[in-house]
Amino acid sequence: SGGGSWGYAWVVLPAGGYRAGVAGLVRSGAVALASCGRRLLAGAGGGGAVGVGTLAFAIGGGRLWLLLMWFFGSSNVAWKRMALSAVKRNGGAPASRKHSGPRTLRQVLANSVPFLACALAYKATGEPWLLLLASGALAASTADTWASEVGVYSRRPPVNILKREPMQRGLSGGVSPLGLAATVVGAVTSAFLAMLLFHAFGYAIPTGPDAFFFIIACGVVGSLVDSVLGVVMQAKYRCPNDAEGGLVETPPCGAQAALVSGYAWVTNDAVNLMSGIAVVLLGLLVVV
Repeated sequence: SGGGSWGYAWVVLPAGGYRAGVAGLVRSGAVALASCGRRLLAGAGGGGAVGVGTLAFAIGGGRLWLLLMWFFGSSNVAWKRMALSAVKRNGGAPASRKHSGPRTLRQVLANSVPFLACALAYKATGEPWLLLLASGALAASTADTWASEVGVYSRRPPVNILKREPMQRGLSGGVSPLGLAATVVGAVTSAFLAMLLFHAFGYAIPTGPDAFFFIIACGVVGSLVDSVLGVVMQAKYRCPNDAEGGLVETPPCGAQAALVSGYAWVTNDAVNLMSGIAVVLLGLLVVV
């Protein structure tokens, strides 16, 4: 057990100076290599994950790094488990999913830039509430990803978050009871882990009920803002030769696709980034 304790301390104890960067690089590189091998990350996505993980460890040691790994690991576990469950339930045909295939560089950055911006601001100023904002931004990414990956397998069809009308599965802006439940669970678990790490390993920030529920609120609000932006702004297309006439967000027919709603430049990654920024701005109104 002595070796196990040493290994655990090696993960959570921050290093100083260049050692922190090297430690973060080694840990993040190992995770990225394993993830690329399991096709959870694309090549450029793996490089982005290494960069983000290295920065997180250099800024805040193992605490922030573990929060980031919780987002990445739990989101991919939700994807894998629910995909396997759907394949078995549908006799080998997986359900349509908003996020398919390995995570790309854009997806990695869209979900982590607001978190990193708050963490860098904390490093520059030492203001402890910025760590709460960083945790809230990551909780929002986690909650939204869980809602997307789990909610698409709801037995009830999703409804448009604004119009409350049934809408096609797998499109941004749809909500379901299962997806909303996944949103809350993702936000709560992220908040619990943040409080545990900050309290147990010495960050001088509030770890009481107010901070806990603040992070949960960031997670839930971020996921809901993502859905609203998905309805109002995200591009949705229809391919001319599609016999079923369904909408898609990444058209397989390329330039032949007709833009039905939203703006062509607003992809799902852009929506994720905008919702993360919105959470940070709304959080600033509360904590400042």
